[in-house]
Amino acid sequence: MRGEKKTPPASNTGVQNRSVSLSLDWIEGTFPEKTPVLLPQNFSEDWHECKPLHGYTIGNKYSDGRLSFTAPLRPDMGTHIIWSGASLHDLLIPASGLVHFLSRAGFRFTRLDMAIDVRGWGLKPRHATLKILQKEIITRAKKCPRNDDPMFGGYTQYVGKKSSALFVRIYDKAAQMGINTDWTRVELVASGRRANAASIAVIRGED
Repeated sequence: MRGEKKTPPASNTGVQNRSVSLSLDWIEGTFPEKTPVLLPQNFSEDWHECKPLHGYTIGNKYSDGRLSFTAPLRPDMGTHIIWSGASLHDLLIPASGLVHFLSRAGFRFTRLDMAIDVRGWGLKPRHATLKILQKEIITRAKKCPRNDDPMFGGYTQYVGKKSSALFVRIYDKAAQMGINTDWTRVELVASGRRANAASIAVIRGED
C-alpha cells in the first residue's frame, strides 16, 4: 500500500511581516512663568538629578522617562519638559492625548516629532535620494542634505535643513537600533511656532 504524500506545513521563517505605523516620537515644550505645571494623574513623581539642558540649571529625570528643567534664578524661563519616543511609548495614555492635555494646561510646544515606521517593505532612505535627484518631489525646501556613517552603517536623507523650523528626515532605523531588519523611519520634526501649529493639527486629528 502506497502511503499518501503529505504537503509540508507552510512556514514564514525569515520573512518579516509588513507594517506601516504612525506615532508621536518627541514632545517638548515649556510651562511659562506663573503657569502651574499640570500633568495627567498617575504620572511618576520619582526622579533623580540629571544634566540640565537649554540654559537651565537644574535637571530632573523621572522614572517614566520624562526630563524636566528649571532655573530658579531665572523664573521667566519657566519649566521645560521633554518626552522622548521611549518615554511616550510607555505612557498610560496615548501620546496624542498628552498633547490635548498639555495644550489645555497652557503648555507651549517647542518641538514635536511625528514618525512613520515602515517595516518589511524594502523602502530605503536612498530611494528618497533617487527620487529627489530625479526631481520627483514636491516641496518648499530649498536644500535636501544627506549623510551616512561608514562605520555605523546608517544613512539619512533630509528634506529641508536640520536648522529649519520644519524638516523631514528619512533614515535607517534598524541601523540606528543596531538590529538586522528592514525598518525605515520617515520623521517630521516641527520646532518653534511650527511645533504649536503641529500640536493644533494633532488635536484636530488632521493628517
